[in-house]
Amino acid sequence: MLAGIPDFRADLIRSVDDGDTTWSEWSWSGHRVDGQDFQVRGVTLFEISNGQITAGRLYLEDVEQEAVGIDEAVQRLSGLRPDRVERPDRTDR
Repeated sequence: MLAGIPDFRADLIRSVDDGDTTWSEWSWSGHRVDGQDFQVRGVTLFEISNGQITAGRLYLEDVEQEAVGIDEAVQRLSGLRPDRVERPDRTDR
């Protein structure tokens, strides 16, 4: 990762410990070696034992550069716009 993003920067937004798990919100940024902007945000969960990370899960995604409304975002995720969803008649009532 560092070879592909030489100016990689990781900013910890917030973090909380819950027993042996640490939840953290991150903002990662930099520039890829091809000059493309790199911006990622998300959450990590790290399992901690004796002060060492023993396992981790990363839930991160690219920051969208294009501003879209909530209806457009839902459509991109689900394929349907919430304001145009046709609801089938329920016959099991």
